[in-house]
Amino acid sequence: MVNLSFIIPAYNASNTIVRCLDSIYSLSLQTDDFEVIVIDDCSTDNTIQIIKQYAARHRNLTLLCQPENHRQGAARNRGIKEATGTYIMCVDSDDIVEHGIPNAIKFALQSKVDVLFCNYYWMYSQSNIELRYLPLSNGSIMSSKDFCEKYFDTIINTCPISYIWRRDYLSSKGIAFVENRRMEDFDWIERNIYNATAIGYSIDIIYRVMTFENLNSTTHTSNPETSADWVHAGYRRMKFCDTIRQESPNFANKLEIQSRYFVANIMKIRNFTKFTPDGILQLKNRLGDDVINYLLSKGKWKKETYLCLKYIKIFVWLDYILYPIAIFGRNMVQIMRKMK
Repeated sequence: MVNLSFIIPAYNASNTIVRCLDSIYSLSLQTDDFEVIVIDDCSTDNTIQIIKQYAARHRNLTLLCQPENHRQGAARNRGIKEATGTYIMCVDSDDIVEHGIPNAIKFALQSKVDVLFCNYYWMYSQSNIELRYLPLSNGSIMSSKDFCEKYFDTIINTCPISYIWRRDYLSSKGIAFVENRRMEDFDWIERNIYNATAIGYSIDIIYRVMTFENLNSTTHTSNPETSADWVHAGYRRMKFCDTIRQESPNFANKLEIQSRYFVANIMKIRNFTKFTPDGILQLKNRLGDDVINYLLSKGKWKKETYLCLKYIKIFVWLDYILYPIAIFGRNMVQIMRKMK
């Protein structure tokens, strides 16, 4: 019986996928106890060839190839749909799993929790490593409301890689990852932990995020499309907050604060001077009027954020005049600073 399914989306992952797979196959798990499902998202390098060579040596590794690139959310959705394990763990192709997984999955199987949160490492550099954990006793089991209200932290808990999910639970709720967008997992996590019946906690370390190695990832890349997806992630979370605020006010408040941060982090005048007029139009179209109108209706924005939201809402030909003026103004400020 397959106890655990590792779901790994991969796009141009030729430099890291072997390291990721090696970390999984070095675990003290029996071959029949787990499966690895890699979903290639139309890679343009030799990722597929590398995975095929690896799969030839491991009968419990399955390679799925997406017909079109719809980003990581679609790849994860397909992997979860194809999985047969009692529990599921999402893994990024440029990260490493840790040796606490066998103990963690043993506890999950015994307790039959819907979701298990575990400790993990976040690597800012080779020497700057943070252990992310919760102030809970090992083996704690609680309701979703207690977990969300008392122990949810917008830094620690928002990575799908820190959770092990019961597959039947995910299937029953039918809450899929957003497709065709970056930041696809942010509201997916909250919605799934909020709807769970029982959430467990294990002190076992199950993952190592190698964030410093992938500075070209969607998290670190700034362009109109990425910026729109950051704002959209904030929008989705704020919409979710609207539905849970009465029942879980503390949880909703935490999410709303971070959601507003996503929006305000993009809606800055200096960001708009980085984009061409076509880029700003792309940002607006990717967001859509419904999203912009919703964000404006929420209010309580800082003046700069509010002005930027209003600006892209009324954006037409006017920007082609304002854009060069803004660039000129920015350049003059930089020249004046150098002269001082």
